[in-house]
Amino acid sequence: MDKALRDIEKREKRRDHSRTKEIEHMNSFYYRNIKSIGLVAIQCFHETLFHFVETIKVRAMARN
Repeated sequence: MDKALRDIEKREKRRDHSRTKEIEHMNSFYYRNIKSIGLVAIQCFHETLFHFVETIKVRAMARN
């Protein structure tokens, strides 16, 4: 009986650890990729801004 209770407790500890590990993995996934997401956002902003500036330049050159 005592051995059975110890086995159950061991299984329960392993189960709790695996849940915690899954949550930590999910959080670390987002933290690992936040730099990439930020770089993509900056690149999108940069391309949009420079597209606007280039359009203004081309239109100004076409008027002359």
